[in-house]
Amino acid sequence: MVTSGGLLAVAGTAKVFFNVEIHYTSFHGKIGIASLIMLLLNIVSGACYIASAVILDDLRLFHNFLGISSFALGMYSQLTGYNSGFFRRNFVRVRLYKILTFAVLIVGAFHPFDALLDAIETSLQFN
Repeated sequence: MVTSGGLLAVAGTAKVFFNVEIHYTSFHGKIGIASLIMLLLNIVSGACYIASAVILDDLRLFHNFLGISSFALGMYSQLTGYNSGFFRRNFVRVRLYKILTFAVLIVGAFHPFDALLDAIETSLQFN
């Protein structure tokens, strides 16, 4: 889920970056860029965690925090994008899309939030 969501975020950002002159000045655009930056940092922290010879509980905690934060920011960016003129001109059931996106946010956050709590508990046990 993270990989596919990340690839879609990067692809969507690249498409907008190369096709629209000024997009990242809106609130939706700024939140989307922040989410993308957090996603890229999450990928780096996850790669460092996997490549490390020892288990680094604080790095795992940081990775889990970045994961749930980038997911939540990305979904919030999606929700704010529904208020754009483009979406309102091209789609009829905006409220339905908002409800479905919010449901994905809630359901999609269950496992990452549980992993974050486990990482916090593990980090506190060893400190």
